[in-house]
Amino acid sequence: MNKHLKISFLVAPFLLIGGYIVADMYQEKKEREYRELRGPEYVAHALSLLDQCDLLDNKCSLESRGLRINLSAQNNRYHVKSNYKVDHVTMTLAQDDKETRALSLTPHRGFLQWSTKIRTLSNLDKNKALLIRIVIFKDNIQYYAQIPITINGPWSADP
Repeated sequence: MNKHLKISFLVAPFLLIGGYIVADMYQEKKEREYRELRGPEYVAHALSLLDQCDLLDNKCSLESRGLRINLSAQNNRYHVKSNYKVDHVTMTLAQDDKETRALSLTPHRGFLQWSTKIRTLSNLDKNKALLIRIVIFKDNIQYYAQIPITINGPWSADP
């Protein structure tokens, strides 16, 4: 074994350990940049239904950690009212095997009331339960609920 081969066997473990450390530092920097670009992490809380939900009769109240939400479907619009200002409201209709695309609601009255037009759905299965899913964002906290509603209403193409 010549002199160069002996030196390479002696130096190789140090190069391996040094390369591992440098690669870890590089990966950590990339992960930190990714987390900064992605934005804040949301904490999620489930909204609890306070009583029976009847969207057409303005009787659908939800609550979690002091945030109270009232849902309704009047004048061909979904309405959401909250007791605190919220940042964003999104909702969908869903059945076992399908879900509509998300509807982003428009804020009114200083982010205390939100609304959007009711879209008519033509492919509802009358034999399956219909759910309304709502997600509300407030100060990096995500509130969510899944509420069973009647299949017949302004959202159904053939009420």
